[in-house]
Amino acid sequence: MSSHSVPVLPLDLERDIFEMTAELYPGSIPNLLLVAQRVREWVERIKYKTIILSNSPSSSWTFSLFLKVVRSNIKPTSFFRDSVRHLFVDLYPGPDRTELQEILSVCGGILSFTVLDVAVAGPPIMPGLEARKLQRLALPRDPFSEVLNSPSAPHGMFACVTHLDIINPVHGVSDETIRTLLSNPASLPMLTHLALACMGETSAVAIALFARRDTLEVFINMYATSALPAVAQLPSVDDVRFVCMGLDDEDYREDWINGTKGEKDFWARADAFVAKKRRGEIKPVSRCWIEPGDGI
Repeated sequence: MSSHSVPVLPLDLERDIFEMTAELYPGSIPNLLLVAQRVREWVERIKYKTIILSNSPSSSWTFSLFLKVVRSNIKPTSFFRDSVRHLFVDLYPGPDRTELQEILSVCGGILSFTVLDVAVAGPPIMPGLEARKLQRLALPRDPFSEVLNSPSAPHGMFACVTHLDIINPVHGVSDETIRTLLSNPASLPMLTHLALACMGETSAVAIALFARRDTLEVFINMYATSALPAVAQLPSVDDVRFVCMGLDDEDYREDWINGTKGEKDFWARADAFVAKKRRGEIKPVSRCWIEPGDGI
């Protein structure tokens, strides 16, 4: 090799390097896209892997911008189907539901879907999720309850869901919704992790029904941190799978992003806590909240 020769890496190794860089440092993606056409083809799918639709000026995707890309026909529908895996909708005020349906119609490969806006998350968008193989789903309490309790609502969207977060830590989830959700395993046949806010007598109802679902691995009673009861007021529960946890709204999106990257989100923290309880490392075993000394 002469002193003027340029080292050439094997193509597979080169691809691994660029894809790893894009995964670890998403901010570098715009520059990586300019390196070469082959690099663009490798990295662009990673750019679209996690889509957060927000009206925040700091967001990389506004709803109107992503919708414009979808409608531009620059990319085939198959690109969005094969690329988008995680979709988070955090819009105030929310978009037109038909526009969200349009986005869902092309994002046929999403594995996790979160909607924070009650107005957007209603039953009209649910048919767009019917054929999806969603594994993680987070919806506000009222739209979820409406879908779950409606005999005419599509339930195919729940077929593959393993992690379900019913969002609304302020008012909690009704007894009716909890009974419908936990009394009929067929409604969510793959469910292993459940997070919701239940308080007072409703908490006792949920715990009793949860105990009968052997396939469930973790049940999180989720509060906003500001509303988390004092430790002395938290219930002692014999079921090791039960966890009380606090997560504020402003931290929710970052926590969700961590989960899409395989990093520790609230689900992972709950899993780690339950595992420690099973190993006898949490004393007393009835304690259902995480403390700083737990190392989680």
